[in-house]
Amino acid sequence: MKTFRLVSDVGSSQHTVAAQLRNHMDGHKRLEVLVLHGEAERV
Repeated sequence: MKTFRLVSDVGSSQHTVAAQLRNHMDGHKRLEVLVLHGEAERV
């Protein structure tokens, strides 16, 4: 699993950080769905 990298630049806008966090969470959800789908197919 990738470690979530926080933006070190203090000047970064909150919007950019929020967008990155949202993308990270969406990717994690997709990964869980793929895993669950794989488990279901295996059964």
